[in-house]
Amino acid sequence: MKRRRHLTPAEKRVLSALQTHGSALRIWGSPRQDDYSWWLAGRPVTRVIHSLAVKGHLQVEGDQARPTASPIYA
Repeated sequence: MKRRRHLTPAEKRVLSALQTHGSALRIWGSPRQDDYSWWLAGRPVTRVIHSLAVKGHLQVEGDQARPTASPIYA
């Protein structure tokens, strides 16, 4: 049986903002491959984007992160 992972208030806010503003964008800070951050509506959301992707609520494609087809708010 698959265990449901509860969302934090910050994760719920980011999912709501994604529905309002579209996708989050990955911004590269320098030519180095590991220097980037995720931004949504002018705010940094890197840590939340990573946790939502691990929980299966986001799909990351290239430099954009979008909610999966049917977000489940647990």
